[in-house]
Amino acid sequence: MPTPEEASPREHLNRLVADVRNCVPGAMDQLLGATHPRLLKMAELQLRNEQYWGLLEPSALVNEAFVRLRNGREWVDISHYYNTYALTFHHIIVDHARQAARMRELVGLEETPDPPWKAGSRSAEELMVLASSLRRLAEVNPRGAEIMDRFLKGFTQDEIAAALKIALRTVKREVQWCREWLRNQMVGDGVADNGHTPRT
Repeated sequence: MPTPEEASPREHLNRLVADVRNCVPGAMDQLLGATHPRLLKMAELQLRNEQYWGLLEPSALVNEAFVRLRNGREWVDISHYYNTYALTFHHIIVDHARQAARMRELVGLEETPDPPWKAGSRSAEELMVLASSLRRLAEVNPRGAEIMDRFLKGFTQDEIAAALKIALRTVKREVQWCREWLRNQMVGDGVADNGHTPRT
């Protein structure tokens, strides 16, 4: 049997895929290391093709896909492996676009007729400002930012209150305050903190 150095790159990668399928220790790390450059190129191309470039970094897309696929053991060969990553990249972009659309609705921005996977194409700069505002919100109001993160992921206010072990009225008050704060950021008031901190 040829050594990895003597085998063709494709044969070597197929062998690593088989090792992953057979739960060989360290095989997953070897496979990811060997394929990471190509995965980054695939991620960049997919972000550009789906008009989501600038809203998500290729490295972040690869990392999130790896988290979703790290328990995958059923790849047939390297082509199947790459195809699985490509499909996962698409699902992640759609998920992020849907969350961005929910952010737009949350702060009262004009709704877009675009489908969720095109949400970034119409106003990428606006969505980047929203994402930046959410990061600043975490500095101004950490608890509010945690609530908003769950809210944007589709949790109901009742579910958030139960998960964080706080009163429902507190969740409602935080959501309202954060919505107003984010809206002020978007309309250009130029005031990151209006001096009001939600009561507990």
